[in-house]
Amino acid sequence: MIENLIKEHINKLTINDIDRFAKENNIILSDEELNNIFIIVKNDWHDLIYGNSEMIFTNNRSKVSDCNYDKIKELFNFFKKKYQRFL
Repeated sequence: MIENLIKEHINKLTINDIDRFAKENNIILSDEELNNIFIIVKNDWHDLIYGNSEMIFTNNRSKVSDCNYDKIKELFNFFKKKYQRFL
């Protein structure tokens, strides 16, 4: 059930949603970083949530700056831990 809700949300997700969320969390992304993250989220959301997220982070390491990579990974881990019991 929750997986279907997440899928519906991801399908409606826009690049502006990601940009806004990043800025709200003090992450300023270049246009290229934003586009890359958007593609990763849209294509790999299931594996990020339910699979090996570490592999996805490692495979996409070069697509964002070091500073943003660390912030994104920290933010991801925070929310994954916070909502793990619902997943």
